[in-house]
Amino acid sequence: MSQKILTITGDPIGDGQERICYRHPDDPDKIIKLQKGSSDKQTRRELELYCRLARRRNTDYSQLPRYYGKVKTNLGEGFVTDLIRDYDGGVSNSLYWYFERGYPVEEFYPYLKELKQYLLDNQVVFSEDLRRTNVLFQRLSPERAQLVVIDGLGNHS
Repeated sequence: MSQKILTITGDPIGDGQERICYRHPDDPDKIIKLQKGSSDKQTRRELELYCRLARRRNTDYSQLPRYYGKVKTNLGEGFVTDLIRDYDGGVSNSLYWYFERGYPVEEFYPYLKELKQYLLDNQVVFSEDLRRTNVLFQRLSPERAQLVVIDGLGNHS
């Protein structure tokens, strides 16, 4: 049985060195990450991490997007993860977005400390691909927020 080919028509919502991200055409709460060029090192690392996390019981995905598998699209094969949204439904902005607008780094220290502990507790490794836009500041309510790592995951060594 052949897999349905999803048709992507909108503009990308993220564009990195190796991949480009689009909103999922059938699910507004998910994205599809597609390969750019021939290098798939980061994709392989990230998928290896997701496979390792899936083998664990009770994996905490609170600060990582959940992985839903591979899909075929009119732009090539990709994989599906959560679209990280704020409590009001808007797409969460990167930590760098806040820095560009003059928010002081000190305001984010508690969130950075929490993220560090989450990564240690869950044995999640960043590759060398940790870029300024790979960490989102997700507002969970007017009073609560957290950092979510959306890319650059997996061990490169």
